[in-house]
Amino acid sequence: MQLDGRSRYLLKEVMTNPNIRSKELEKKYQLSRRQIGYSIEKINGWLKSRNLPEIDRTNKGYFLVDKGLKSKFRLDEEWECGNVNELSKIERVNIILLMLLCCDELLSLIHFTSELKVSKNTALDDLKRVKNIVSEYGLEFRYSRKFGYLIEGKELNIRKLLVSTIDKVIKMDEGKERIKRMACITDEEIAEFQKKIERVEKRLNLKFTDEKVILMPYILLLILKRIKQGNQIDSFYIHYEEISDTKEYLATEEILHDFKDVPEEERLFITLYLLTTNVYWSEGLTQEIIPDLVQALDELLVLFEKNTCIFLKDQEQLIQKLLLHMKPAYYRIKYRLTEANNMHEVVNKDFKELHHLVKKSIQPLVHLIGCDIPENEIIYFTMLIYKLN
Repeated sequence: MQLDGRSRYLLKEVMTNPNIRSKELEKKYQLSRRQIGYSIEKINGWLKSRNLPEIDRTNKGYFLVDKGLKSKFRLDEEWECGNVNELSKIERVNIILLMLLCCDELLSLIHFTSELKVSKNTALDDLKRVKNIVSEYGLEFRYSRKFGYLIEGKELNIRKLLVSTIDKVIKMDEGKERIKRMACITDEEIAEFQKKIERVEKRLNLKFTDEKVILMPYILLLILKRIKQGNQIDSFYIHYEEISDTKEYLATEEILHDFKDVPEEERLFITLYLLTTNVYWSEGLTQEIIPDLVQALDELLVLFEKNTCIFLKDQEQLIQKLLLHMKPAYYRIKYRLTEANNMHEVVNKDFKELHHLVKKSIQPLVHLIGCDIPENEIIYFTMLIYKLN
């Protein structure tokens, strides 16, 4: 595992000044709370891979650094091992994907070596990983003399890859600036879409999570850019009545107010994007939108208690937490938009038995949605039950 530049200088800052708080780091390095949290996760993974004690963070934003950590490796030597701006392999791969999905110009190998500041051989090695990732989305990555390097396939699958890539790049050091530069997005456009999202939140009586609020302007602008370029979604497996009857469908009109001639399929796709976006607060949860959801969750918890002989504390609070999660999860699962991640590694290690028992109890949701529940969605249930008991 390799640390990116931002994680390196944050680790050095915390090691040399353990009394510094998260808010001070945010201000000093002009980073968001989410970016700080993401880097601390990477730092702890890096420390763990070297059998070094991890850094803890208190609820008040202070960092707890093991007294013996400094003595177990020489910090100055670690910083001599590479440029703080050096990108890790996976970061380079995500930047290449971003270029392929966003750039208007014909892309050749020299574009990648110039952007990444790496050798030809390194870039070619990164392109092999790009090809593997693209194929996981049912897409083809190829090169032609006429069109350069490009990604081809169903637009719906390209959108899934686009959302995943933007989510990863925006977490990187200077990620926002890189996206804006490559996709030719202006600060004014971002600000305008932030206002649109605020109006959508008011209309829907909810609050999207902080990380989604940051991400959404970039995703929506790039989707609309692809639509304008003629890269449009064909009819796909979507229940028109189920989507068009939602408040989110009406909110889509707010987003598309200044955009003409957007096809109905695209309006449904943007609505689906809103429906699958995580929220941390909602007035009037999902019962009126997803009939029988509360009953399915009640049955799930009854089965869980029966399978585990564990009495769940404060079931009402747990139901509310699950409901808040289940509205976006319902649409993600039904329309196969769940994103793969590494959460299963954590759960399998720390909560393996609990997770197994949750999986045994998930059948009521399977019946409600009409398809199997992806592993990552079950993991979230496991973590909620673990935290509240």
